[in-house]
Amino acid sequence: MITGPTVITAPGTYTLDRDIRASGAGTCLEVQAPNVVIEGNGYRIEGMGTGNTQGIRVENAQTVTIRDIHIERWDVGLLAKNAPGLVVEGVTSSDNSASGLLVSGDGTSTSFMDVSAFRNRDGFMLVTCSGVRLEGVTASLNREHGIALHEATGCIIKGSTVVANGRAGLSLSGGGPTTTWNNWFSNGVNVVTDGGAPPGTWAVDPPQPGPNVVGGPSIGGNFWSSPAGTGFSETTPDVDGDGFCDIPLVDPGTGIRDPFPLHLPASPRVIGGPNKVVITAPGTYRLGADLVSDLPVAIEVLADDVVIDGQGHLFEGPGLGGLQGACGILVNGGRRVTVSNLRVRDWVYGVFFDEAPDGRIDGLSVSNTSFSGLVVSTGSDRCEVVDSTLTGNTCGLYLASASGCRVWNNRFANAYDVLFGGLCHPNEWNITPRAGLNAIGGPTLGGNWWEGIADTLPDEDHDGIGDQPVFLAYGNADAAPLVRYVPGTPPRPSFDWEPRSGPAPLRVQFHDRSENLGIIEACTWTWDYGDGTAGTGRNPVHTFMADGTYR
Repeated sequence: MITGPTVITAPGTYTLDRDIRASGAGTCLEVQAPNVVIEGNGYRIEGMGTGNTQGIRVENAQTVTIRDIHIERWDVGLLAKNAPGLVVEGVTSSDNSASGLLVSGDGTSTSFMDVSAFRNRDGFMLVTCSGVRLEGVTASLNREHGIALHEATGCIIKGSTVVANGRAGLSLSGGGPTTTWNNWFSNGVNVVTDGGAPPGTWAVDPPQPGPNVVGGPSIGGNFWSSPAGTGFSETTPDVDGDGFCDIPLVDPGTGIRDPFPLHLPASPRVIGGPNKVVITAPGTYRLGADLVSDLPVAIEVLADDVVIDGQGHLFEGPGLGGLQGACGILVNGGRRVTVSNLRVRDWVYGVFFDEAPDGRIDGLSVSNTSFSGLVVSTGSDRCEVVDSTLTGNTCGLYLASASGCRVWNNRFANAYDVLFGGLCHPNEWNITPRAGLNAIGGPTLGGNWWEGIADTLPDEDHDGIGDQPVFLAYGNADAAPLVRYVPGTPPRPSFDWEPRSGPAPLRVQFHDRSENLGIIEACTWTWDYGDGTAGTGRNPVHTFMADGTYR
């Protein structure tokens, strides 16, 4: 068991059981032996941001596996020198002053799978090495390069997302040919070379069945986009609808020749598969089958007016021991986005709305998330959460400075049902009660079911709505919380009228004093006045035109 800075000198499996923070050591975990497995269990090792430090160092050791750990605030997050057979899975490396992950020397059979590097100077740095494989990685928001290869040869980059990096997405400097295909590039400059880099291979030829990295039907080359939406793949047509641009991408300046550049598929689209799906155009997207993913972000929505229809499928993440920060669906700035009819479980964040106003979450079942099932973050105002079940999460719904949201007819049963972050703005937690089948099978629609609270609330009129509000925070209260409906309490009829007698014409006011009526709006009244006429309404007025006795 690893509880602090450790030098590993013998083969075996080593497991973290806690976070290790602000270590003063030059290296937090150093591996000097072969055949070592480090199981991070989703914990983090955090440095102090100083130079010449490493979160994990593997040197002159072969066949080492590192899984499920978050590394942050070192000089180099993970340094591998002469470490053939290294396997890195489900790791994030962020906020390091130099490189997120650096490989040098003998990198034969080294692979990085589902690894994320962000907010470093360089995300992935491969130096004077060969045979390194990057598959399903994410390199984003790095100050210099997402991925940089210097005098590296025979490396493979596939199924990866390289976006929003400062100087360039991919840098190639010297070395031998590199194979780069089925990746999503979206940077101000996607690829830079020093002129000495060999041309390499930029596509699978012939193409293979997909889906590809942007949800298209076939795997071929790469998706070439830009933050401004003016990239080659975004501006070149796909007339025959095969998922590839109609002309190849040829760039003599960088040596890129991609014969099958990817094109966004036509809407409506069926999404799924092992690769990240990035939605950059409005439309309806349907999950075609159950989906299991261990990506940092499995589906990212960047466009307005998108509908994701899960069609009742299961969308399963890497589990509580998986990648720190893993998110099933991230709505990143898209307005009027709907996510519906989906079962989501085993993520850190199930569905995350960030700067995404006027969205809707409808008919979701979210469970077993290690932080929050749903996150509605800053700028995601006026979102609606309805007809959903959030159970077994650390937090059911996290509201971070969002305002004007409407949350009703949901079932909450979590360690913390609702948490507020940032400024706590007013939101609505119920509708005006009306007849309808609610989230727990009762006859009245109103607010939400709050496990552990609902059974303590009185319901004297037996309408399935608690007679006391559930207070959540300042400006946030469920005024019509759902409670268990207790059937078998029949209405108790009672009527009176005045005056009771008098000469014709006699104007009589009738009153309904009945009890246990439930929702008044759901009731109807029909009155037989005994004079051949009838009336409606709860408290009608009728004029008797002739003398007599009426029953």
